[in-house]
Amino acid sequence: MATTLKVALHSLGLASCYYGFSSIELISQITGNDLFLLYGGRYQFLTLCGLYLTGLTLVLALLNDLLPTIPALKSIKTFLLGFVMPAEVLITFLYWGLRALDPSLLVPPRDVYDPLDPTRVLRQEVILIPLFMDATLHAFPGLFLLADFLLFSEPFKSIRRTGLSCIAFTIAYSLWVEKCASVNQRFPYPLLDLLSAPQRAALYLTCGVIVSLVLPGCEAAHRALNRSEKTIRSSKKRL
Repeated sequence: MATTLKVALHSLGLASCYYGFSSIELISQITGNDLFLLYGGRYQFLTLCGLYLTGLTLVLALLNDLLPTIPALKSIKTFLLGFVMPAEVLITFLYWGLRALDPSLLVPPRDVYDPLDPTRVLRQEVILIPLFMDATLHAFPGLFLLADFLLFSEPFKSIRRTGLSCIAFTIAYSLWVEKCASVNQRFPYPLLDLLSAPQRAALYLTCGVIVSLVLPGCEAAHRALNRSEKTIRSSKKRL
């Protein structure tokens, strides 16, 4: 039964990731900003980096469900889960928080031109990605990984080592997005264009701290859930 549930969760997660991948070109059309042609392409975006890594993690998880006798699959999947899951949780909270505050901090607004004078901009129109499509990019990946960890994964053997991998991922993306911006003369997210270099450094540092705190929080939830399950099982045995 547990194996069936794991396969179902991982398969559903992969289907969600596939839908997210297939929506990328459509999102480019909706926004009217083909940033994918710039240096770094789609890999400029933290969301898409996270989505690819989530997809890889779920592929390994599904293979481990079907081929449990190959220990390398579980080891690599656990390593990836250790930093991809906190990163996806961060992406979820950051994205939906900024979307609620001001969507134009995430997606550049569209210029609306005067039909009588095509050179005159009447206003700027906020662009919102369709909700389900948005969720497959900015909510479902984190939820699927969190469910996998809490329900079907063992605790991480070394929380310190796993935390370091989270910080390393944050630093790597920060350096990468700065490199892309230096070539493209713009950041993939308008918010970063509004910040000075020290402000961006402070933002990256804050994200690194949040990611490193998500991990022990998930570990605590994992322990609490396991204790509850053991208590329920003990109660059933007594009955």
